[in-house]
Amino acid sequence: QKFFETVAVQARRTFEIANRDAEQWLRAVMAPLETQVREYQLQLKRRLESVKRIHQATDTLEDRVGELQQAEDLLVQQLRQLDTLSVRIEHALDMRADSGTAAAVRAA
Repeated sequence: QKFFETVAVQARRTFEIANRDAEQWLRAVMAPLETQVREYQLQLKRRLESVKRIHQATDTLEDRVGELQQAEDLLVQQLRQLDTLSVRIEHALDMRADSGTAAAVRAA
């Protein structure tokens, strides 16, 4: 009986020591891995933020391109109106010059 108890106590101590050593080894092995995982997670977060900023800038840029397109369309319309007015003014001046020349010819 005594022998069995002694063997059991020794076995228990041996397993406790083995368990403690295994836990220490696991902590020693896992610490660098945990550090690497944290660093990788931070890198991924930074990349995600960067992608979000790029996406937001793209949306802003698309909005700005749309605004500029509208401004260009308005300017093209105004140029057409100016061309029309220019033609009308030239026509009116030509008619005035023609009537002035005709009056001068009649007076002579």
